[in-house]
Parts: sequence; structure tokens; C-alpha cells
Amino acid sequence: MSMELLGNIDKVHTTPMGADRIKKNLGLKENDVEEWCRSRIMDSSSEIKKMGKNWYVWNGDFVLTVNASSYTIITAHKVDSKKKEKKINRTEKAEFTVLCLIQDGDRILLQNRVKEDWKGYTLPGGHVEPGESFVDAVVREVKEETGLTLLNPQLAGIKQFPIAGGRYLVLLFKAERFYGEVTSSDEGEMEWIDKDKLSEVKTVDDFDSLLEVINDPFLTEFQYLVNGDDWRVSLK
Repeated sequence: MSMELLGNIDKVHTTPMGADRIKKNLGLKENDVEEWCRSRIMDSSSEIKKMGKNWYVWNGDFVLTVNASSYTIITAHKVDSKKKEKKINRTEKAEFTVLCLIQDGDRILLQNRVKEDWKGYTLPGGHVEPGESFVDAVVREVKEETGLTLLNPQLAGIKQFPIAGGRYLVLLFKAERFYGEVTSSDEGEMEWIDKDKLSEVKTVDDFDSLLEVINDPFLTEFQYLVNGDDWRVSLK
């Protein structure tokens, strides 16, 4: 879309009052304000977006406002670099994983996880490989950890918590259709547990909240809100 403005760069102009405003706001000493503005619009490092009736051109620590119909440079002003980065950068680091609640009547398949970072009975799952479909990932992880092949697993919720520079996302699936024989892996022993016997096994710390999000049709998200060492669970 920015090509529309760049393709009409010769039409970009301002008024004497606009030129004075731009010079004052930016502290410019250039006499030819129009040419200076055009050069900044053409700068390959500029970010150009059309919003409503105007074009907005971010370059360094300022933004130009250009009317989209008349190509008149209305104004320019300084912007806080941190606020600008927050405004235009929508990309963040994310680590994707999957878990699956596998049900067979009144029992569910759990893994007695041996790793110390999240030890106890929990749902099978693991990391999503780069570029891998989320559904393919949960089918693959369940096959590797349980020996079962899932049929039509359903996305039932999401869990998330912050990590350095981004967030850790766990897609929560459920499945009732599968085939194969249950086997275990180095991650932990797989066991069918009756739902009414869950209180008798040591589950991971947030297991009850996981099941609540997956099974409650009015809940979608399990989020850890972190403030220093304080981790609070929010279910929505």
C-alpha cells in the first residue's frame, strides 16, 4: 500500500503554514521543507501506513502526517522511540507446545512425568517443531509418548506464561478417538486413571486448572500473570 504514496511523491507538498509548523516541531533549519520531507518518505528505513484519511510516515524519532487525497504534508512531530517501537512492532518471541487430554469413557490417560521442572501425573505432549501444524504436532507427540494414534483431536483451550522476550504457549487438545496399544517413553510411564481416582495420584501443580479449561465450554484460556516471584492463575 505504501507504493501509492511513493508513486505520487512528486505531488507531496505543504503550505507555508505547514512548513513553519514542521520546522518548529522538529527543530529543522532546512529551507526547503518539502524536499526534506520527500527525502524522508523515500528513505528505505521509513515505515509508511495509511490510516483513515492520512498517510503516516515513521522515520527515526519523528512521524510525518500526509493527507491521502491532496498529498499535503499536514504536520510532523517527534515521537518517543519506545512508544514508536511498541506501536509498530507486533512481533514477539513465542515457544509453542501441545498437551492432549485423551479420554476413554470414565478414564483418562496420564503420564507420570519424571523431569523435575514439572514432575507428576500430567497430560502427554511436547514441543511443536518449526513450521509444523499444531494438529500434526499433537498427533506426533502423543504417538511418541503413548504409542496411540489420535483421530481428529480437538483444540479445547490455551495455556500461556511469560518467558524472556516473549511468551510460552501451550495448545490444549482433547481426543476420544484413537487406536493402538499404550506404551511409555523416557518422559514417563503412561497410565489409565479413573476420573474418580485422580485425587489419589500426585498430579503436577496446575493440573486441576488445565482440566477445568479443557472441559469447561465457557473457558478458553489459562494464563499465568507474573509479578516478580508471584505467579497468579487467571482463567478466562
